[in-house]
Amino acid sequence: MEYDTHQGLFNRGYHFSGPGLQITTERRFRILKGLFFSLEAKATVAIAKVGIADGHAIVPQAGFHGLFGLGYEFEK
Repeated sequence: MEYDTHQGLFNRGYHFSGPGLQITTERRFRILKGLFFSLEAKATVAIAKVGIADGHAIVPQAGFHGLFGLGYEFEK
């Protein structure tokens, strides 16, 4: 069976499907005046009820992410 993707948001098969939650924490390390390096940890959870051919499916999701980056903080 094939699911009709010519419906939903922008007629492209996209739909709002369920709630999600994100929790994050970040730590900055100063390198030079204004310049810093950051480490971030993030956890996400969600549950979606999505349409499929002849019905729907309930799909749980959980993810853990690690991020890093450089930043510059301008003086106020």
